[in-house]
Amino acid sequence: MEIKVTKTHKVKFSVQYFEGTEGGMDAGSFGGEVDTLEEAVAMLERANSAPTISDKDWIIVASVKTTVS
Repeated sequence: MEIKVTKTHKVKFSVQYFEGTEGGMDAGSFGGEVDTLEEAVAMLERANSAPTISDKDWIIVASVKTTVS
C-alpha cells in the first residue's frame, strides 16, 4: 500500500501596522495583498515615505493558506 500526501502552501504578503490603544489594539493596512516579497518591500517603502502615514511602524505580514491533498 502506498499513500501519497501533498501539501501546498499559498503565501500572500501585505503591509500592515499594529499598535496598542487604550482598551484594545489598532491596526491598518497599506495597499492590498501581493504575491511576491519584492512587491511587498516596494509597498513597504511607499508606506514609510507617505507623508500622512509614515509615522506608523509598518511591517510586512505573510498570510499562508495550506492545502493538504
